[in-house]
Amino acid sequence: MKRFLSVLLAAVLMLGVLPLASSPALMVKNPDFDVSVNKDTALVGDTLRWEITNLTSGIVPFSYELAVYWKSSKDATGNGELLVVGDKSFIEVIADKPGVYYTKATLLTNNPYGSGISIKWGDSLLTIVSDELLLDLQLDTESVAIEKGESITGSWSAEGGTPPYTYDYEWLISSNDGFELTEKSAQSSADKTDNIKPLWGDSGTLKVLAKDSAGQTALQQATFTIKGAPVEPLDIQLTLDRNPVPLGEAVKGSCRISDGFPPYTYTYSWYVHINGATENLLAATDNKSTEASSSFTPTFGDSGTLQVQAIDAAGRKGMSEISFDIEGSTISGPLELAIFLNKDSTAIGEEIEGSWYATGGTPPYRFAFYWYVYEYYDESHHSGSILEKAVDETHSNVYRFAPSRGSKGEVLVSVWDSLDSQVYYSEWFDITKKAEPTPTPTPAPTTTPEPTPTAVPTATPEPALKGDATADGKIDILDLVAIIDQIISGTPPKSQENANANSDGTVDIMDLVWIIDRIVGG
Repeated sequence: MKRFLSVLLAAVLMLGVLPLASSPALMVKNPDFDVSVNKDTALVGDTLRWEITNLTSGIVPFSYELAVYWKSSKDATGNGELLVVGDKSFIEVIADKPGVYYTKATLLTNNPYGSGISIKWGDSLLTIVSDELLLDLQLDTESVAIEKGESITGSWSAEGGTPPYTYDYEWLISSNDGFELTEKSAQSSADKTDNIKPLWGDSGTLKVLAKDSAGQTALQQATFTIKGAPVEPLDIQLTLDRNPVPLGEAVKGSCRISDGFPPYTYTYSWYVHINGATENLLAATDNKSTEASSSFTPTFGDSGTLQVQAIDAAGRKGMSEISFDIEGSTISGPLELAIFLNKDSTAIGEEIEGSWYATGGTPPYRFAFYWYVYEYYDESHHSGSILEKAVDETHSNVYRFAPSRGSKGEVLVSVWDSLDSQVYYSEWFDITKKAEPTPTPTPAPTTTPEPTPTAVPTATPEPALKGDATADGKIDILDLVAIIDQIISGTPPKSQENANANSDGTVDIMDLVWIIDRIVGG
């Protein structure tokens, strides 16, 4: 009979404190939502924004937690680094380094009949961030008509890499017969636009090289057609004041143009040859020289060539060349250069040794060498070169270099002989990440250890009183209230151990029955 009364009393108590069981609020599902991101791919410096969207179910108000993580590898492997945590329905970060950015979003609601928590990882919202320097180049037209006096404008802009940027640009005009001149150029300019009005030629090219503050470069070029150019070439007559030319003495070339419209613009190029092969372009005057003559002093070689290109005021062009012999050369063969590396690959921070040797020409030799690294590199696509070490002139033919970054490296070496003949050559090597060092075990101490202090005895705790959920030393109606509060709202009692009165590992209605039975006198 007592057991029946205990169960009945527990049921009455439960009915008294659970009138909300039929409330619609308890039937609401936990929050469901999506997370959107404004960019799938981005560059260093871009702003990334994640936002909670399509929020359904749940009970307002919600509590938000958005955490943004970063991984260095673009395939999202390895451990993530927590960047920032926000408590709004959106979060923004500025991508300050390359890698993968992603988010974890958590929503909490006050739904009293369910977990009220919904968690979503942004695994499908990976944003790949690159620090590659990119350059965009545009022309305002694809063709220019000379007879109409038309001009053409180029515009360019860099992004990524490490701002600020500077630009080298060059306008080239060429004809179908292979004649080409630089019409206009600038170095290390901050300008992002320029224009020209061609007077000759069949086509043109605008080349732009962008450079960032870290040394990365990006090159773009755009071509256009030219219509209405004069078609008859200029007649250029060349003469030399001496032939042959003694080694170390000057030769003067003069040109006369019998047609066209003055003034004329000239470009002079002097070449020397060894055993009939072109060795080097030794001298070229300004592309827009107005002088009808040019002088040159050969310091090596057995023959040479003067090439002259000219344009008149109407845009007509012409080209001519004349050859000459050089007397007194002591060169036994062309200047040559060989480079050797002591290994094909080196790790970041570890040295690689390069050595180089010159033959031919006229000793002694002078060298210059430059060590470049590339952040990434393959045959079809690679980052711009980053110059890490440069030695402009030395007699040394060996050097040790340790890269600080990158996945590919290059050493470029130039050599000059005593007559200023020059050749250059380069070698490539791979760069790997430095292996983590194996930690050295800590040696055991050699000193006498300090004596361990005697622990102060602690009092033996009182045994738990089953059913005393409030931990006040007695079992009464307040213990029932504490347990019912945990079952309904999840609020834990002061003593979870005592609340589990029947020792089955779960605080539930059977613990109420046990306590009621004890109160009634079971």
